Amino acid sequence: MPATFTIKYLQSGHTEETWLTRGIYYEFADRSTIEVLTHLVWCETCGKFTEGEWIELPSQIRQQIAELNDSGSDAYKFAEWNDEQIRMANPRGTSESFRLSRIADLESRLEWRTHRSSPPKCIFCGNSDIIYPLTIDETESELEIPGLGKVRIESAGISSTDFMNWFFTPEGDRIPRNTQTTYWGVPDSDK
Repeated sequence: MPATFTIKYLQSGHTEETWLTRGIYYEFADRSTIEVLTHLVWCETCGKFTEGEWIELPSQIRQQIAELNDSGSDAYKFAEWNDEQIRMANPRGTSESFRLSRIADLESRLEWRTHRSSPPKCIFCGNSDIIYPLTIDETESELEIPGLGKVRIESAGISSTDFMNWFFTPEGDRIPRNTQTTYWGVPDSDK
């Protein structure tokens, strides 16, 4: 589920809540997709806090794959627990292993990442002139925004949001398509 943030403009005293979205995908020539990972950014072009691509290093993706293959890791144990929950909820059904499915997703992401040459972009305007006020692991930060003064960002948890159903090229450029937001699932990519 997407993260929620509290943004406090210390000079004016104004506070606002914002949240990230979900349902944003890179689409490849064969029409396959992988999820676009996003994070809170300050976009110079939009002139506000918004959402930008979060592009992991190949070494970070390889590390996640290694952890899912290491039976002693927390990631492996969580994946096995998740598989057990699915089996208990649907004892007669068959389902793909969460762990193996996650590894396949990460391998697709690694393949994409090794070919990506563009810097991360704002998902709304497409500009790469963005600043990350927090790393993925930080829960709060302060930064100076020209014209606005000092701003405090705090992670406020997670939220359940609609799927945007937006598609981007592997280089992060929005593919124009008339899609509607949905609460669950990926729409047909040919609409």
